[in-house]
Amino acid sequence: MADAYRRAGHLDKAQATNNEARALATQHGDWRSLTEVLLMESILATARGDMRAEMEALQQAIGFAQRGGSLRDEALATGNLSDAYLQRKDYAQALRTAERALPLAQQAHYREAENLAQLNMGFALIGLRRKAEGVAMVRRVVEGYRRSNEVVEIAETMQELGRMLEDTGQWADAYAAYRDYRQAADEVSRQARSHAVLELQESFDAERRQRERALLADEGHLKEEALTRANLVFRLWVLVSALALVLLALAVFFYGRMRRLQAALRSTNEKLKVQGEQDPLTGLANRRHGQTLMASSVVARGTLYLLDLDHFKHINDTYGHAAGDVVLVEVARRLKAVLRENDRVYRWGGEEFLILVRSSTPEQTDLLAQRMLQALAALPVMVDERHLPVTASMGYADFPLAPGPLELQWPQALDLVDAAMYLAKTQGRNRACGIRHLSVHSEAELQSLMQDFEGSWRRGGMTLIETAGLPALGAAP
Repeated sequence: MADAYRRAGHLDKAQATNNEARALATQHGDWRSLTEVLLMESILATARGDMRAEMEALQQAIGFAQRGGSLRDEALATGNLSDAYLQRKDYAQALRTAERALPLAQQAHYREAENLAQLNMGFALIGLRRKAEGVAMVRRVVEGYRRSNEVVEIAETMQELGRMLEDTGQWADAYAAYRDYRQAADEVSRQARSHAVLELQESFDAERRQRERALLADEGHLKEEALTRANLVFRLWVLVSALALVLLALAVFFYGRMRRLQAALRSTNEKLKVQGEQDPLTGLANRRHGQTLMASSVVARGTLYLLDLDHFKHINDTYGHAAGDVVLVEVARRLKAVLRENDRVYRWGGEEFLILVRSSTPEQTDLLAQRMLQALAALPVMVDERHLPVTASMGYADFPLAPGPLELQWPQALDLVDAAMYLAKTQGRNRACGIRHLSVHSEAELQSLMQDFEGSWRRGGMTLIETAGLPALGAAP
């Protein structure tokens, strides 16, 4: 119950519920329940930003797990303690703690805790500048996820690896990790859409079977009525005209009913189409809708902006996913307020948004990028009386790119603005990088440029326009 309140963003209710659970577990001397209560206490402390309370709760949880003889709980608490040391950037202590957690998880045959310990060891090694060992350990865990098709875990792990490499200045490796993260995130989105379509199809099939059973029942009734009418005609021929009127009324009734069923089916199909192409949280068109539109024209035409919210995971981790949802909805509203009615804006995935507008002058393209950055940073987002600052990093370009003659397809255009967006992040975030000029004349030259995007820029292989956003208003997230 405490976890449910936490996920809903009601931290005070979650804390009160957890305190009641702790009192009951203490009264009955239930060490295992006390361990679970203290693990929840550490999660609530993290949400409040109280790292000291988080560490104390985890250490107490380990002690109670040992007293209760629960290897699983001890392994999980020790792994979480290692993660807490990682958050404090105490990589040496994080490594030692994770090394204690690993044999406990293996002895308890607790796969999730074993993966957590190995991942924390890998991240700690990266923090200690032992990148090769750390990345290899993380990759082994990811391979295990891939064998069991755990795409959500793959996406989260690769995103965390990218952040860790970025924090330690390993930009090329961080970029590769972020690309793997985006591929995994695309797979998560695809599976979610497939699951939703299957559920809707099953619901429709059930309704269809129910209608068929009803029609079969009606057909049986009609046959019985026809036999009765035949007997009545034989006996009472004078009632033929009256029976004909009854049959006509029945025909009209069933015709009207069939028309209503057809109208309901058309309405259901329209709803399915809207649900499949609209993001339910923000109301924006989703990635599937954008890809469908792009498929109608192979060559990229227009101005393409791709933006990613800065430090969004920190908002989710600190204030909860409900706060993150409020931020996403407000960002969507601000973007629509800046754009024209015929401009297209999509929620591209997670905290990424894609904007497609008709090509204009280079100055107008740069001005629109600056206006979107300012719209996000000008005012903080209010969440539970907290002022959360919001900024974004953006990449953009006009297609076809000068000077030509190479015409890019949509996937290549997306990769270019994605690389420009990542460059904006490495240059300090809260800024936009626009590609003005691209000196490539073949597919091979384009691939070479994408393999070392920042290096190509610094060598003069392209011209970039960099625009800084306003300083974000509000307390630091």
